[in-house]
Amino acid sequence: MNFFDTVAGHNFTSYVVPELIDVIEKLTVELKRANDLNERKVKEEQKCVEEQ
Repeated sequence: MNFFDTVAGHNFTSYVVPELIDVIEKLTVELKRANDLNERKVKEEQKCVEEQ
């Protein structure tokens, strides 16, 4: 018997997988935002160094 044919397998694919996908999408958005903020900070620091 295949795992996905069982009740546990059905529940896993029906409930756990969509939740994991949602969490991964949220983390991706947060990581992109953090990366953008970090890039801005680096650019500002470079400007300060160039002005000196």
